[in-house]
Amino acid sequence: MALASSSRIRAAAVIATVVVMLGHYFLPPRYITVHPVDNSTYNIYSDGDWGGESSVAWLDKSATRWLCHFKKSPAHPVCGLAVHWGEARSQFINAEGYSLLRLTLKYKGPAHALRIYIRNFDEQHGVLEDRDTHKFMSVNIPADEFSQFEARSHSTEIALSELQVADWWKSEYNVDRHQAKPAFNRMTSFGIDFPVPPVMGEHTLELERVELVGTWIPAENLYLGIILAWLLGLLLETAWHMYRWRRVAKENFRQVKDLTDYAEALKLKSEKYRELSHIDSLTKVYNRYGFMQTLKKLFGRGALNGCLMIIDIDYFKKINDNFGHVAGDKILHEIAQVFARNVRKNDVFARWGGEEFVLLVTHYDLKQARALAEKLRLLIKDYDFNTVQNIQVTISIGLTSFSKSDSLNSAFLRADEALYSAKTQGRNQVVIACND
Repeated sequence: MALASSSRIRAAAVIATVVVMLGHYFLPPRYITVHPVDNSTYNIYSDGDWGGESSVAWLDKSATRWLCHFKKSPAHPVCGLAVHWGEARSQFINAEGYSLLRLTLKYKGPAHALRIYIRNFDEQHGVLEDRDTHKFMSVNIPADEFSQFEARSHSTEIALSELQVADWWKSEYNVDRHQAKPAFNRMTSFGIDFPVPPVMGEHTLELERVELVGTWIPAENLYLGIILAWLLGLLLETAWHMYRWRRVAKENFRQVKDLTDYAEALKLKSEKYRELSHIDSLTKVYNRYGFMQTLKKLFGRGALNGCLMIIDIDYFKKINDNFGHVAGDKILHEIAQVFARNVRKNDVFARWGGEEFVLLVTHYDLKQARALAEKLRLLIKDYDFNTVQNIQVTISIGLTSFSKSDSLNSAFLRADEALYSAKTQGRNQVVIACND
C-alpha cells in the first residue's frame, strides 16, 4: 500500500517536472525593443567629423538607411551609426536576464564583417554624462549573415555572451581584468560600424529593427529549482521510510547494511579514480591535484624545504586569439616537456591551471633556484615550437624560498606577488620574493 502510494507520488512528480519543463520551453520569450522606439535618438558619424577624408550621409533617415564612404586619410578611418534611448543621457536599459541581440539589418558593400557594439555605464570607470567613457563591448559579425538589399529581410541573432570588452577601453581606463567583464545592466547605447582596418569604398546600410530577447525564467534557475524540489521530495521520502524502518527493524537493518556497503564501495572506487586522476591530460605532467598529493607525501610530517616557482606564459590569450587553440595547446605541451626534461626527479612540476605552472625545487637555496629559473626562461625564449606561424613565446617567473614557519599557501602568495611584479615590469623575467 505504501509502495503504491509512493509510486503514484513519484509519477505525479515526474509528470509535473515534464509539464514545467515543456511549459518553460513553449513560454513566449520576452523582448526589449532597442530600435525603433519613440524615445530613441540616433546619429551617424565618420572620421570626416574630425578632419578625415571619409564621409557619411543619410539616404533615408526615416528608414535608418545611410551611406558610408571610406577614403584613405591620415586620420583613423571610421564610419557608423549610434543609437541612444531616452531624452535624459542617464537613462539605461537593463538587459540582465536577456541572452540574445536580434537585429534586422541590410548591408551592401565590400566589407567582410560588421562590428556590432554596446556601451554600458560602469560607475567605477565611466562618467555618466559622457557616453564615450562607458564600457565598450563589441563583436565582429560576417557581412553575409545580414540581409541583402535585393533579398527579403531576415533577422540575425547574436548571443550577448559573444560580445567582449575592447582592449583599448581596458587600457585607456586602466581597468583590472577582473573588473573588465561584459555587463549589460546599464546599457546606454547600441551601434554599428566596421572592424579595423575598414575596407575602402562605399557601404550602404539600413537598420530595420533591434531587440533584446530573453526568457522569463532563466533555464539554470528553473533547473536548479527542479533539482532542489526533487532533493526535498527525496529527503521527505527518505524520512518517511526511516520512520517505517524503525517499526520493522530486522528487515530494514539488512537493507541499510546493503545500502551502506554499496555506498562504501562507491566511495572506495571514487578514491581510487581520484588517485588515478593526478596527471594533466594535455601536458602529461602533474595537475593541481597531483601536485598537492605529491607534496603531502614529500612533506607531510615536516617543514617544506626548497624553493617555489610560479610560471606564467606571457600573452597566452593573444596566442589563442591570434593563432587558435590548437597552437596554444601545442605550446602548453611543449613548454611542459621542456621543463620536465630540465628538472630533477625529486622536483615537483605541475600545470596549475590555464597557462600557469608551478615548480617545487627541493633542497635548493634562492641562488640555485634563480639560476635554474633563468635557465628555463632562456630555454623557452629560444625554443623553436615548430609552428607554421613561427610564434615567439616567453615566460614570466615568480620565485620564493620556504622558511621553517612557511606553509605552501604563504609561500604561494609570495611567489604569486613576484609573478605579478614580473608581469607589470615588462614580462620575460624572473622576480624573487624574499621570505623575511
